[in-house]
Amino acid sequence: MKKFLIMLMVVSMASLLFTGCLPTTNIAPVITSTPSLTGTIGTAYTYTVTATDADGDTLTYAVVGPTGMVISNAGIISGWTPVAAGTYAVVVTVSDGKDPVTQSFNIEVSAVEPEPEPELTITGIIVLPEKMTLFVGETEAIKSVTATYVLKGYEVSIAFKDCLFLTSDSKIATVDKDGIVTAVKAGTATITVSYKGKMDTLAITVSAVELDHIVVLPEKITLEKYDFGFINSVTAHYSDKTKDEIYLGDCDYKSSDTDVAIVDKYFSWVEILALKAGKADITVSYTEGGITKTDIVEVTVIWSLDTTPPIIGVNAEYGCLCAHAYDNPDEGLAGGYADYLDTFLSVNEDLSSLTIWAYAGNPSSAGVEKLELTGNFDDITAIDYSQSYRDSVENNPGEDWPIYSNGELDIFFIALSTAVNPRVVITATDLAGNVATRTIALIKSYEPPEE
Repeated sequence: MKKFLIMLMVVSMASLLFTGCLPTTNIAPVITSTPSLTGTIGTAYTYTVTATDADGDTLTYAVVGPTGMVISNAGIISGWTPVAAGTYAVVVTVSDGKDPVTQSFNIEVSAVEPEPEPELTITGIIVLPEKMTLFVGETEAIKSVTATYVLKGYEVSIAFKDCLFLTSDSKIATVDKDGIVTAVKAGTATITVSYKGKMDTLAITVSAVELDHIVVLPEKITLEKYDFGFINSVTAHYSDKTKDEIYLGDCDYKSSDTDVAIVDKYFSWVEILALKAGKADITVSYTEGGITKTDIVEVTVIWSLDTTPPIIGVNAEYGCLCAHAYDNPDEGLAGGYADYLDTFLSVNEDLSSLTIWAYAGNPSSAGVEKLELTGNFDDITAIDYSQSYRDSVENNPGEDWPIYSNGELDIFFIALSTAVNPRVVITATDLAGNVATRTIALIKSYEPPEE
């Protein structure tokens, strides 16, 4: 028994002596953190790895993952920003130098979700133009449709394909899906445009195309006696600014003086015949849609287109006493009167009045249109007997004044009682536009011409 106790003591002591020299078991580190398993394009990914070691060993960190991803000595993962959606595998390793441990996970990366647009409430639409005025047959496009919203100043142009177009009266105006308005008949209509429950209107006024005026060419015609002239064209102008050439046979023609010129219509042409020196207006009338418009052609008939000016002749008398007219002051009046210009009328009485007959004609037969009188004193008047004289001459071609056979006759009454160096100027203008003048000095002492 004693020996057994001694042996037990020896074994116990030996055990105490050799305890520090025996091998021990290592405890591996433990990862205690949980990674984020999602990522966002354009946003940097981070994850801090947390680990413990029961033996108190120093820990090291490593990571295998997407390009650019790294882990620091403190276990912080960084350096990677996703650029595309997808699944990315990551392995984290933590080691105490003896027993490494790993943490494997996948990161799911999705595209950035767009922020939702704010809710906008449409308040109305605006159609431009607000109104149209068209002629029958015309078309015009609606310029724009714009939607307005609650957000102040927020407006959006609307495509016509998203709108609904309606007309209140298709007999007056129509509208198609592209916003083209067509005028059909005179009257008024309303075009309604709808979009998402909102409406706006466009007022349409359609006017009938009416005859506005006509233009006849030529405007003026100058003809010699018994010559023909022609109407070249008649053009109708309408209220919509369009025009159209009219068939000559659809017009009516009338002369203001058939003694001077007559007009005749022959289907597709119209001719004017000059009969007598003078002027006449040809009135052209055209009727369309109950509206009649007229235009005038001015016709001038002359005896000749010669440019020879007319000749003026004069004679004078007082009671039975005749005064004499000379074409040259050197004829019949002796000396001293050359400054009285062309003609002298000399009388030997203290006259209070004198009657002068003045004649004008053109040997080329152009026909005198007017004979005018001016003087350097008051109380001068003229009575025109031109037409009666022309009629007399034309009806009596054998009259004894052939040089004046187509002229005019005016009678002038001249008061001389208070006149000092009285004189008159006679001006004759023929139908060809040629002009002649003659100045007459009135002398109160008569000297007959020398034989």
